[in-house]
Amino acid sequence: MRTLNTIQATFLILLFLHNHHSIAQVGINTSGSNPHASAMLDINSNSKGLLIPSMSTAQRDAISNPADGLMIFNTTNGIFYYYDAAKMTWQEFYSPLNSIWTKEDGSDDILVRDVNDDNVVIGSVLTDLARLYVRGKNNTQPAIYGYSDTHYGIYGYSSNSTAGVYAETFSGFAALYATANQGHGMYARTSNTASRFAGYFAGDVFTTGAYLPSYSKLKQNAENLKGAMTILQQLKPKTYQYKTEEYKSMNLPEGQRYGLMAEELEAVLPQLVKDTDTQLHDWDTYYKAQEAAKAADEPMLTKPELIKEVEFKAVNYTELIPIMIAAMQEQQATIEAMQQQIDALKAN
Repeated sequence: MRTLNTIQATFLILLFLHNHHSIAQVGINTSGSNPHASAMLDINSNSKGLLIPSMSTAQRDAISNPADGLMIFNTTNGIFYYYDAAKMTWQEFYSPLNSIWTKEDGSDDILVRDVNDDNVVIGSVLTDLARLYVRGKNNTQPAIYGYSDTHYGIYGYSSNSTAGVYAETFSGFAALYATANQGHGMYARTSNTASRFAGYFAGDVFTTGAYLPSYSKLKQNAENLKGAMTILQQLKPKTYQYKTEEYKSMNLPEGQRYGLMAEELEAVLPQLVKDTDTQLHDWDTYYKAQEAAKAADEPMLTKPELIKEVEFKAVNYTELIPIMIAAMQEQQATIEAMQQQIDALKAN
């Protein structure tokens, strides 16, 4: 390697200063080309790179009064940083682990990672509505379409008391549509079977068929039900109307209803009653605001205002059916026995 002598070094410095003051730009290259008009410093090479100052985190933090935009390479974690004077902190210029959009090496996957606790929005200018918000194009396509050959098309999970998947619609289309060629069209589960449900529907549910697990291999301690009529005689059927205005967001059915009071049923068949709760929200204001925002193509509300939480009891009416069947059988046996007695009396 050749070393510049004092005269040569002085000459180069003077030349540099002359060019700097005459054109206010600097070009470093081996081709002799002028720097780009938009650049103060233009470095051109097809065989070498730019090496900016490298230092540890401690050395970086020891810099006194760093300039806004000052860049360094952190040797402690291998990440480029720049100084943000407004926030008075060093910001990651780029990190494979924390970049918003990341193309994984050796994979076709594109990952979206959280950098500044922001949301990801596709198809609309919304803020704080959801961690991921996707809006269909011109209302002619689903906002999200999930498909898999061997696994779930869409998987939602919640670790607290809220829902893993929440769906609502403002039109005549389904808020959530699921179909499958061989597997389940929709599968939902909850680990909290004591007070939660795998599916919560605030409204009527229509189905063309419904099944419950009743295979003997799934059960144990099976015995014939006795005293069914005595059980039914303790129940107190009622007619009633729900307080639809007071508990409006529960979307309770209107009109005359027929059923049992949960607390009365619980005194007879406690295993058919479950304690649960729900949140009441101001859905009317929410829906009106959503419609107005959609019409104006403006950001929508994040969620409806919470009014209060309500604890209540839910009833499993389905398991009353076997009791009614057994009671009818008991009644029929009594009728047949009485008929035999009548027939015997007639014969005598």
